[in-house]
Amino acid sequence: MNPNSTNSMPLRICERNSFLIAGLGFFGDPFSLSGEWTEENEIGRLWHRYMTFMHLPGAQTPSLLNPTVGYELWIEHADTRAKGFWEIFVGQEIADITAVPVELSIKMLPAMTYAVLTLRGEEIASDWQRAMLDSLTEAGFQQALPYSFEYYDHRFKGMEQLAESEMDVYIPITPRNAGI
Repeated sequence: MNPNSTNSMPLRICERNSFLIAGLGFFGDPFSLSGEWTEENEIGRLWHRYMTFMHLPGAQTPSLLNPTVGYELWIEHADTRAKGFWEIFVGQEIADITAVPVELSIKMLPAMTYAVLTLRGEEIASDWQRAMLDSLTEAGFQQALPYSFEYYDHRFKGMEQLAESEMDVYIPITPRNAGI
């Protein structure tokens, strides 16, 4: 990575085995209700729907590998660039699918090499995507598959405490010009 570039963001590279996420999804423009990073946009409403389900008294919920970690998966489709439509999937990692209730869906993410970017405070709500892709290019990588995910753990304090929060963004990568 070019340390003199103003667009560079510090990335780390890691390997992850395949894993399962149980959760709920949305397809469309996630910012149609609110153009900002708020709990009022479609993503905030999706998280609210998921968390409400997971805390319903007597609800059958899957066995979570780490109940304090949440995932927000962004999947690009043909309508993403033309219309701003994304598939957004929020949920938590599970060990297997045997106890997943019918109300939830499952995504299996493949074993991949990922570029990981840690966002802090106001960076979380910024337009960081372009800078991250520029950093990938400068580091000799490209996005391998049309998705990314946000990883929320104890460091994320919520939208009302964004200044004190951190989160990680994972993008599957491959070396540039590796035949994709």
